[in-house]
Amino acid sequence: AVLERYGITDVEAQLVCDPWSVHLASPEDERLTFHPTTSKPQRLVQTFLYQRMHGSFEDKEDNHYAHPIDITPVVDLNSQTCLRIDGMDRPPPKIPTASVNYHRNLFHTNSYLETVWRTDTLRQLDVVQPDGPSFEVTGNEVEWQGWTFRVGFNYREGLVLHNLKYRNRKVVHRASLVEMAVPYGDPHPPFQRKCAFDVGDYGLGYCANSLELGCDCLGHIHYFDATLSDAAGEPVEKKKVICMHEEDAGLLWKH
Repeated sequence: AVLERYGITDVEAQLVCDPWSVHLASPEDERLTFHPTTSKPQRLVQTFLYQRMHGSFEDKEDNHYAHPIDITPVVDLNSQTCLRIDGMDRPPPKIPTASVNYHRNLFHTNSYLETVWRTDTLRQLDVVQPDGPSFEVTGNEVEWQGWTFRVGFNYREGLVLHNLKYRNRKVVHRASLVEMAVPYGDPHPPFQRKCAFDVGDYGLGYCANSLELGCDCLGHIHYFDATLSDAAGEPVEKKKVICMHEEDAGLLWKH
């Protein structure tokens, strides 16, 4: 379809598929939830398409989101088949060709963003605590300034705080980010179908990165690792998914 419609010949190098959950946006979507003959459930994913145009295709450095393609295959992950391709009935628009890149190797290709690194960089800023932090950590329990709580982590919500107390008085039993819904609001097909439930659809814990000192965290850091399970139920350890540090933001209020 992309060869005939857009002239993309090297699908492996130039075509990018961004899989998203299908939220049953139409009656056609609902009819796809079960196989028409076997009645077996189908795991639907819609794959938004983009084209790589700049830099080395092998290194995959190009910001492909700047080059959207207007058709959307809907696939069944169970049978690994393409059920339909939305948008084939529309005339193909011209794919934007402007380079909009943030990777250091592709700055020089940018059409309207900066083409070189900034030279007016900030001077060195050190966050130091010569006496160490004021918190204490025992296993996953944290004590700080009269507060105590336990740190948890799971594949769905990511960070979870348990049994928060102040001077042994219970304040919160369990605190987490239950859901994060992101309606992108682009009315142009096929992107009107974009709506992410980041916790329920994908799992904040699965999306967590391993954090690094000086890049993600500053000062005296205590890291927490997490153990999740993979698709086969095997344990997978994720290092440094939580970093904890003290930060002085000044007075909360004054008069």
